[in-house]
Amino acid sequence: MRPVPTDLVAYRRARRVARVATLVVVLVVVDLTIATVQQLVGPGGVNPFGTLSFLLLAGAVAGGFVVLSRLWRRSYRLRPVTLSTSPTVGELYGMPELDAPPRPHRGLNGQDPPPSRW
Repeated sequence: MRPVPTDLVAYRRARRVARVATLVVVLVVVDLTIATVQQLVGPGGVNPFGTLSFLLLAGAVAGGFVVLSRLWRRSYRLRPVTLSTSPTVGELYGMPELDAPPRPHRGLNGQDPPPSRW
């Protein structure tokens, strides 16, 4: 079984979009954090509109998490798969357990005592 062919252009584009979106979200969160701190600890005392900027900050963090997680997952799915020149069955199917020899059955080998309930 051969791996699914990957489009390197689509992968690089998805990775670039995820990186730019991460930068934008970080800049927005930093800007809202500075605005919240300035409004809550300003020279004139506590500003009642400081709560509004805090709610915007919380919304930006939650929305950024949702958007960024989807973008980075999409980039991860488009990542190219590199196989060796002679891949094993476990490498082809993505299950390393297939490369190891099967373990002997514990109940039927005659070397282990049967469970105590028998």
